[in-house]
Amino acid sequence: MPVKRISVGDAPHVRFDCCTGALRIEPGEPGVVEVWTEEEGEIALEQDEQGVVVAGDIEGDLRLHVPATATVSGRTVENAVLVTGIASFTLDAAEDDVRIEGLSGTVTLGDIEGDLVVNCAAALNVGNVAGNMQASAVDEAIVARRVEGDLAVSSVGAVEVQSVEGDLRVADVRGEALFERIAGDALVERVGSLRVAEAIDGDVQINRSGVAVLNDVAGDIGADEVQSLMVGAIAGSLHASGVAEIVRFRDLDGDLRLRRSDRAAVEGGSVGGDVRIDQARNVQLGSIGGDADMRAISGDLSIGGIGGDAAFIDIGGALNAGSIGGDLTLRDVTNATHIGHIGGDLTLAMRFAPDSVTRLNIGGDARVELPPDASLTVRATVGGSVRGPGVAAGSGMFSAVYGEGAALLELFIGGDLSLRGPTPRSSSSMSEGAPRSSGAERTPADDIGRWAERFAEEMGRWGEQFGRDMSRWAEEFSREMGGRSDEWARRSQRKAERLRQRIEREMREAADRAREAARREGRPREVRVRINDREWRFDEERLERLKREAAAAAQAGIVGALEAVERAFESLGIPRPPAPPPPPRPPHPPESAGAPRPPAPPPPPHPPHPPESAGAPRPPAPPPPPHPPEGAGVQPPHPPEAATGATIRIHVERGADKPAPAAEEAPAAPPEESAPSHGTTRTPETTLEEQRAAILRMVAEGRITPEEADLLLEALG
Repeated sequence: MPVKRISVGDAPHVRFDCCTGALRIEPGEPGVVEVWTEEEGEIALEQDEQGVVVAGDIEGDLRLHVPATATVSGRTVENAVLVTGIASFTLDAAEDDVRIEGLSGTVTLGDIEGDLVVNCAAALNVGNVAGNMQASAVDEAIVARRVEGDLAVSSVGAVEVQSVEGDLRVADVRGEALFERIAGDALVERVGSLRVAEAIDGDVQINRSGVAVLNDVAGDIGADEVQSLMVGAIAGSLHASGVAEIVRFRDLDGDLRLRRSDRAAVEGGSVGGDVRIDQARNVQLGSIGGDADMRAISGDLSIGGIGGDAAFIDIGGALNAGSIGGDLTLRDVTNATHIGHIGGDLTLAMRFAPDSVTRLNIGGDARVELPPDASLTVRATVGGSVRGPGVAAGSGMFSAVYGEGAALLELFIGGDLSLRGPTPRSSSSMSEGAPRSSGAERTPADDIGRWAERFAEEMGRWGEQFGRDMSRWAEEFSREMGGRSDEWARRSQRKAERLRQRIEREMREAADRAREAARREGRPREVRVRINDREWRFDEERLERLKREAAAAAQAGIVGALEAVERAFESLGIPRPPAPPPPPRPPHPPESAGAPRPPAPPPPPHPPHPPESAGAPRPPAPPPPPHPPEGAGVQPPHPPEAATGATIRIHVERGADKPAPAAEEAPAAPPEESAPSHGTTRTPETTLEEQRAAILRMVAEGRITPEEADLLLEALG
């Protein structure tokens, strides 16, 4: 093999044109360049201002020994290339494999028809690689146009590759790893940040990395100990753990699993499969097609709709969900602000904040587990039965007060209600009876329908707000993703609008179903009231008479009479009726003597005393009867009827030192009556003591019986 030597400077540049064989470059003596070729004849070496030139095309293999500080460049090599231990290397094209090791400078390559291996270089720039590519220990960036095989990169400063047609393995990238498209699977470990602008056709696994931003992924995604993960559409499932900041995606066809991410926020559009999240900061999802199991969420949780079962456990913020197709379990939830229709059963075990209001619509059964120190008022319309400590009732309306009753829980239940925990301080139930033949101004169907309408309006407003939130999320997501982001934003906004419309439609349909069910069950006729071991029985007319007497007493100047009866009925689970119109009053006599006096109408049951005028005779005041006799003068009009006529059970727990109600003791002397007023006598707000006193005054005046007063006082608490 011919050899040619030439002396050079400290950092020579050796150039060649074309080599039809293989190329091998190794470090040699300082200041000397040695050239070996298979070609017979003299080797032409030339020197110019830029360095040494191997003149002409080289037939066969070419071997160079150059100083370690040398730079070598060539145009084409038809066979394999091996370069080690020099400063820099440049090759326009290689028709076979290329292997480069231990370079202190930059490697610049054009198109490679075979495989490429680069180990230890300052930087790497490559065109197209027809085979596989491996690069490691590159201090700065690796830039490649297209790798048709697999790509493996490790211990580099940064990576930028337009297209990888095979699998991708990236590890220990200190800066950014940027890719246009990945046709196979991707394994990414210990990367500062990862961005894939277009699709990934396989599975993705990201471990111990920074921010990962992906477009559409055709397979599954796994992530462990990453800072943030943002993805467009995912055809498979997403499993992540140890996420520090955010998990965000547009659409997910498979399942979502998230663990050990207590500081992370989860935001996404639709999930086709199941969702299980254990430890997260906030969760906002458009819809879930399967089941949902979410635990240890320190902040808010908001979901447009869930097709299957749902379990929310240990939720620190507000919980909002459009509708749930299956069963729902709520445990240790701080505030269930808005939850739409629950198609299956409900298991509820949570603490209710004072003054909070929770409304739930359940198609199946409901089980409510309360803590020993609960301060809650429960009001429910139940299609089945009610069972619990100290309570037992059939279908109809039910209410119970635990502790001070500071929070309110309203339930509309298609099946049974099971209560677990302490015995309520008081409870009542209104079981169903036969319908009345005559029409009524107000029916249970109206009350339940109004409740359902309010529920639908609240859920509709929440759905509208949720749609706006999802639209804002889509805009933020589009800005972060870039590329096709505008189209993503438009699609997400359309989905959010459809979601809002669906939530509102479902709630309206639930309201219609609630109203129709109440109408079918009819209006009850009889009322039974049980307090501990005592029982009262009433018919509808008697309850209506109590309300009429309270209204008349209020007009006669007994402060708090009407409020006392309304509050007592409300505590029994009977909705408070609207304020009745004042009963007619007799006209005032003329003030001047000798003026014509209109004929006096028949006296009402309890007329107020007319003001005295000079010379006007004062008619004697009739004694107040217990209740108005039929046909005696003008009767005050009935106030609008409430949903009375039911079986009501009340259970009141008394401590050993708590006295019995005042009405069970000696009858109290009524306080001195005040002069009646000529305006509206109903006080806008009265204290509980004033309401109790008003009941005792009505007993003293014979308006209600002591038995009725006993019931009202017990209901007031």
